[in-house]
Amino acid sequence: MPAPKPLNQQHVHDYRPRFTEEVHGQILQLTAELTRLNGGEPVPKNVVLRALAERQIQRLRPSDLNEILTSIHVS
Repeated sequence: MPAPKPLNQQHVHDYRPRFTEEVHGQILQLTAELTRLNGGEPVPKNVVLRALAERQIQRLRPSDLNEILTSIHVS
């Protein structure tokens, strides 16, 4: 059995988003609709998520963005 990775090489913080089943379903619906509008050419889910994130970030007040960034650094 291999030895465990040293702590400084482990992924201590996992920042990947976790979605509820409802939100995940909505993302899949949006992805399917964008694929349909794109002539059947698949639109990757990461492209959809990036577009959603960009839209939400544009709508944030600077104080909200700073609060989010602070909470990430504290975690």
